[in-house]
Amino acid sequence: MSTNEDDQELVKHLAKEGGGRVVPSFGYHPWYTFQITLLSLPLPSKHDHYTHLFFPSSSSDSTPPNQQDHQLLLDLLPFLPEPLPLSNLLRTLKENLLSHPTSLLGECGLDKRARVPFPPSYLESLPLSHQQGHPKFTHFTTPLEHQVAVLTAQMEVLEEVIVESNELDEGEDGVVRNGKSRRVSLHAVGCAGVLGGLLDEWEREIWDGKRRWRREVKVCVHSCGLSAESWNQIARKHPSNLYLSCSPLVLHEPSPSCHSPLNAPPGSELSFLPTLPPLFTTSCSPDRILVESDSPDLRWSEEGIWKVVRALARGRGWEVEETWPTREEREKEEEGRVKGVVERLEENWERWMGDES
Repeated sequence: MSTNEDDQELVKHLAKEGGGRVVPSFGYHPWYTFQITLLSLPLPSKHDHYTHLFFPSSSSDSTPPNQQDHQLLLDLLPFLPEPLPLSNLLRTLKENLLSHPTSLLGECGLDKRARVPFPPSYLESLPLSHQQGHPKFTHFTTPLEHQVAVLTAQMEVLEEVIVESNELDEGEDGVVRNGKSRRVSLHAVGCAGVLGGLLDEWEREIWDGKRRWRREVKVCVHSCGLSAESWNQIARKHPSNLYLSCSPLVLHEPSPSCHSPLNAPPGSELSFLPTLPPLFTTSCSPDRILVESDSPDLRWSEEGIWKVVRALARGRGWEVEETWPTREEREKEEEGRVKGVVERLEENWERWMGDES
């Protein structure tokens, strides 16, 4: 799954080498949207771009009101990347989505809490005595309005890709018979209200209403940290094409002495909550749940996913299978066979990846 300009080609290469076993995802993560400018030509200078982004209320002034923050920005400017025009990134995104018919849009989304990291080259330029214990993140944030603009532009590209790649066969009732659906992996942190409004807007403005929206797009709020109440409000409006995934991050109990599942090496000490939040155990529909590692380290992924599967089984009262049912046994579902957690998750994955709701 790609996140920024640098790893789009890496994902393409992995998909090619995977020989059909890899489902690639192309998109731009909200953590990296600070690098993106909405302007094309002329491109803004680094100073103008980052000043406008980090001090939006004072972008028309010669100097932002907080001199300390302004000085920090000046110190960082030589180490910050040149602004990337969104139009170029969208062109690459469209090419990648079109050339990989099973690919997802992602990881994209919104993160109200994310802070801009100190560039590694900046930290390396500091004296060794200052490097030790130096914070990894500045207190600069990317305005949510900027993130929304980048995210919505990616959704518009996805709609274009769907139209161009589908063989449309529209009947008299306006229904497209042979259209294929595409999927979105959505990052959503601290923005439940905005997310609900955006889903409604995309349905209305980009997909021209419920019929196309529910048939052509499936959205998974990945590693979902929304409250049960927020999820229920959103899911009521989008009952057939909205999914959520659970990861070790949802189970993780923050502790100063323990690693986060995102950066934990195998064998590290991790602290997990005994049960999942009510969102996963009682609130969401059981046929909308997916699981993931949400980890960049494959050595940790298997263990992390298994922890989530077992926690989901405990929370939902589902059996953890010791044997795998045959096709004949599955067909006896109406005779009282109870599905286990792995079989349920497999069916959810197949529904998510398929073209049916």
